[in-house]
Amino acid sequence: SGMSPLHQACFRGHVDVAEYLLQNGADVNSKDQKQGYTALMFAAITGNRPLIKLLLQRGARINDTNKIGRTAAQMASFV
Repeated sequence: SGMSPLHQACFRGHVDVAEYLLQNGADVNSKDQKQGYTALMFAAITGNRPLIKLLLQRGARINDTNKIGRTAAQMASFV
């Protein structure tokens, strides 16, 4: 799928798993291969506020864009 374990955890809303992965070296700003989504984008499209907060605290970049030029904030507005 081109999604990292962190992307999967964020897409599925698993805050505890995401925190574990970040504590063990997962890159908070990596992008998936298919759409260019970051973990923050996956959290944003699910509307998971605790997960979004965790990612921001861990240094997620809010201005990164996916392959069609949308930021996590823009994606969250569609939820």
